[in-house]
Amino acid sequence: MNNTDDHIWQLIALSLSGEATNEELKELEILLKTHITTRYSKEVIEYLWHVPNSINRQEAEQAYASVLKEMGRRGIVV
Repeated sequence: MNNTDDHIWQLIALSLSGEATNEELKELEILLKTHITTRYSKEVIEYLWHVPNSINRQEAEQAYASVLKEMGRRGIVV
């Protein structure tokens, strides 16, 4: 990971915790437009972050598989 990747993940953490400023959220949005793989990873993490605790492992794995399939369809290699 480089400094930009580290910074993006710091912004994602701030966003998920509700601690990001409006400026940080705007910066994150701009960065994710050019870091597509990280954007998809963020979407998966965001989904799992907000999902009720009652979700079972199978549902989580299906959601993850769905995201990976979409990434593959778009030619994104993980």
